[in-house]
Amino acid sequence: MAAAVPCEAMAELRKQFAKRLKQAMQAAGFESKPSVLVNQFNLEHRGSTVTFQSASSWLKGESLPDPEKIQTIARVFGVSACHLLFGEQGKFGVRDAAQEPVESLRAQDHKMLSLYLQLSTDQRKLVRDLVDEVANGKQPAA
Repeated sequence: MAAAVPCEAMAELRKQFAKRLKQAMQAAGFESKPSVLVNQFNLEHRGSTVTFQSASSWLKGESLPDPEKIQTIARVFGVSACHLLFGEQGKFGVRDAAQEPVESLRAQDHKMLSLYLQLSTDQRKLVRDLVDEVANGKQPAA
């Protein structure tokens, strides 16, 4: 029995996803390594954890994560799921919220983001959790 030939369009989608994932990781101040992806993903994701093998497969363009995992990856690295999957908005008419103009940020916002990028992984998670709680109207834990 002959092996199934993968659809060329899916192979290209996986390849481009891997490229954009690596770029998002680097833009967020992380190395684009499977171990880094596993650590960052598992800190944030509320469902099942990801293995080194899965993360490696995503970064090599061999497979795609399921939609729920793509949402988590996008959130962790500060991009939209649409951007990770499809790239620029023009191709599919999908507006990518992660492409909001950075110029609209004030100087104090730029400074805050610069300082945030200097934090350790654990410190970044604390800041994200705090912002999430404040944005959702919850009182931060003491």
